[in-house]
Amino acid sequence: MKRSGYIILVAVINLIMFSTHADSSEIMKDDKQGTISVTGTASDYYPPDMAEIVLAIDSSAKTVSEATQRNRSVSERVVEKLKMLIRDDKDDLIKTSSYSLQPEYEYEKRMKKNVLIGYKVVNQVSVKTGQIHEAGRIIDSAIDAGANRVISVNFTISDDRTYCRELLEKATKRGKLEAEIVAHSLGVQINGIKNVSASCGHTYEKPYYRVSAAQEKMMSATPIEPGAVHLSGTANIIFFIMDQ
Repeated sequence: MKRSGYIILVAVINLIMFSTHADSSEIMKDDKQGTISVTGTASDYYPPDMAEIVLAIDSSAKTVSEATQRNRSVSERVVEKLKMLIRDDKDDLIKTSSYSLQPEYEYEKRMKKNVLIGYKVVNQVSVKTGQIHEAGRIIDSAIDAGANRVISVNFTISDDRTYCRELLEKATKRGKLEAEIVAHSLGVQINGIKNVSASCGHTYEKPYYRVSAAQEKMMSATPIEPGAVHLSGTANIIFFIMDQ
C-alpha cells in the first residue's frame, strides 16, 4: 500500500512538472516570437442631443442661519422656475450637484489679521435636458429667478454606443492595415494577435455664445450654439510576425 501510494505521488509530480514545462515553453515561444505594435484611430463629429447646465446660487450674510435662509429662498425660486421649463418626455432632470457653507474673512489693517465678517452659502443646481436649443432660455430663466453664476454648459450624446462601434471598427481596420504595410516592408507576415486593447471617448467643444449689443435687444433668450461632440476610437494591437 505504501509503495503504490508512492508511485501515484511520483506520477502526479511528474505530470505537474510536465505541464509547467509545457506552459513555460509556450511563454518562451511567445517572448521569442517577433511582434509589431500598432495603434489605429478613427474620429468624427456628431450632433449632441443632451445639454448639461450647472448654475450657482451664492448668498452671503453675517450669520449662518441668515445665509442659509437667503440661499434657500432663492434656490427654491430658481428650481420652481426651472421645473416649468423641463419636460419628462425629453428625460429632463434637475438636481443639486453641490452645496457648501464657508466663513468669509476680511483683512483688518489696524489689527493686522483676518476678521470674520460673515458666511457664504453656495448651492449648485444641475439641469440635464434634451431641449438643447432651449439652453439659453433655461439659463436666462434661472438668472431671472436669482441664480447669479453659470458654472458650465456642456452638450453631450445620451447614447454613443452606435457611433463608438463604427469608430472602433474603422480604428481596428486601420491598425491592421498599418501592421500589414509594415510587415510587408520588413519581409515578414502577420501570424496572429498577441494583445488587443480598445477605447472610445469624447471631448466637449465649448458652446458658442452669439451675443452682441444689437442682438441682445432683438433676442428673447441668450443664444447658445450646441456645436458638435467629438468622438474618438482607438485600437492598440500587437501582432505576431513570422518570416515569409
